[in-house]
Amino acid sequence: MKLQVDREYEGDIQSVIERLHGMESRLRTRYRAETGWTDESTMSIGGPGVRGSVNVAGQKLHVELELSPVLMPLRSRIEKLLGKELDRVAVA
Repeated sequence: MKLQVDREYEGDIQSVIERLHGMESRLRTRYRAETGWTDESTMSIGGPGVRGSVNVAGQKLHVELELSPVLMPLRSRIEKLLGKELDRVAVA
C-alpha cells in the first residue's frame, strides 16, 4: 500500500536539500533506514518492509512510500513520524 505525504518548504532548493541531508542522517540513525540519492533532488528510502523516495520539486517535498502488508497496522504511526521529519526539513 502506498503512503504519500507532501509539504511546502521555505527557502531555496539548495537549502532544503541540505536540510534533507540532515533528515537522511536521522532516518539512518533512528529508524535504520537505507538512504541514497538517485539524482540531485531525489532521495531514496528503504528498509524492512518499506521502499520509496523523497522528491524536491517546485516549492514542495513529495514523499511516496510503498509499505509491505506487515507494516500496514503501523501506517498511521509511520505517517505521523514522517510528517514530523518533513516539518523539520520544510521550515528554514
